[in-house]
Amino acid sequence: MPVLDGLTATTQLRRFELEHACPRAPVVAYTSSLFGVDEQLLRACGIDASLEKPCSAQSLEACLTRWCGHELEVLAKQSARDEGGAALASRE
Repeated sequence: MPVLDGLTATTQLRRFELEHACPRAPVVAYTSSLFGVDEQLLRACGIDASLEKPCSAQSLEACLTRWCGHELEVLAKQSARDEGGAALASRE
């Protein structure tokens, strides 16, 4: 990232969440190499999970489901409603 690295950005995000009583946002590190990266350091900075580039669609889906599962369900239901409404409108 051009201004902050992911560890610093996540540390600042976690500080902001605490100072403003915001709900904790899931943070997943997506990196080209996890070789030599200390998982304890990632956790200490507030990173919840990590994926190594390139990751499979299955790995990405599993990660998103784990950390954003409820939000994904809501989006899927909204999308289904939107598609249903569009289908009804196209028949009129």
